[in-house]
Order: sequence, then structure tokens, then C-alpha cells
Amino acid sequence: MTDDVTMADIEKLLAKGQELKQFLKESPEVLEFLRLAAKTTLQNPVIIPPAERYIHAGEVAKILCIDKGAVYRLEKAGRLTAYYVGDASRMKFKLSDVLAIPQRR
Repeated sequence: MTDDVTMADIEKLLAKGQELKQFLKESPEVLEFLRLAAKTTLQNPVIIPPAERYIHAGEVAKILCIDKGAVYRLEKAGRLTAYYVGDASRMKFKLSDVLAIPQRR
């Protein structure tokens, strides 16, 4: 049985690759984790996770079950602090800060 690869399959794969590239750019700690894991020869490597994780507004919105506009309103009201991590042009938020905000359900 042979599976024919279509242009649509290739385009989906390229899109996923771009998403992964953007994710790794925005989350350098994940890339560092993968580098450390690749270097280790242990069967079950023990790697200390980074102290803080920064996430973008879309992820904040999903966690809090609100829209992205509400995320920016929380930031403007001073209830959530925005950061520009590394050379990122988009604001990020500390995951710990987000988890400290009561969720709307």
C-alpha cells in the first residue's frame, strides 16, 4: 500500500513547521530543555525546569476563558503585568501571574 503525498499535505506540514519555529522562538526555555535532553546519556534525564514561563495573550485568554481584548484590559488596569522577553516584539505575561488571577467560568 502506498500513500500519495499531496501538495495540501506538504502545505500543512510547512505550516506546522512555521508554528513550531514561532513557538521555539517565543519559548527559548523549551529549546534549551531539548538541547539538554539531547546531550544527556541518562535513561531518564533529570532537568530542572526554568523558574518562570512567559506566555502570549492568546494563551492567557485560553487559560482564563476570556477573549484577548480582556487580557489587554487586565494589563491596562494594572491587574496583569506585561513583559517583553528577549527580542520579542509582542508582550508576554508570566504564567504564575496569570494563574493567580481568578478564572471566569
